[in-house]
Amino acid sequence: MSSIQSRNNQNSSSQQIRSILEELESIATRKDNSILFENRVVSAITAAINAIDLIKHEFPGECDLLEKKFLLAIKGKQSSKFTNALRNIKDEKYKNSSSS
Repeated sequence: MSSIQSRNNQNSSSQQIRSILEELESIATRKDNSILFENRVVSAITAAINAIDLIKHEFPGECDLLEKKFLLAIKGKQSSKFTNALRNIKDEKYKNSSSS
């Protein structure tokens, strides 16, 4: 009987160890996903800040309008709001430079 009890204890122990390992793995996966998400968001925010700085440098006279359109495009999930405003400004600059 002791060998049967010993096997049952080993099976029970191995099931507990497997259960603990599975739980640790699931925690690690959730943590990895959280870190991945955080990194992607930080990268997106950094890119947005750099884009705003570039707008201010390249279009000093129109930077307020373009920054507003940029933020509205992000909020509304429509990049066309920004690209249309940028295209209009470029067209105006081209018309003014060609008529001079």
